Amino acid sequence: MFDQEDDLSLGWALKQFGYGLLLGLVLIVPLFIAAAKSGWVQ
Repeated sequence: MFDQEDDLSLGWALKQFGYGLLLGLVLIVPLFIAAAKSGWVQ
């Protein structure tokens, strides 16, 4: 059905990586801000 199967899988992998990175930032940034406010991080 798809002629560019390699391109499709590469695009899917990049999309999954992008979502993973975005989710990681969403989870990490609030924790880092909370740590900075509470004085854990100088």
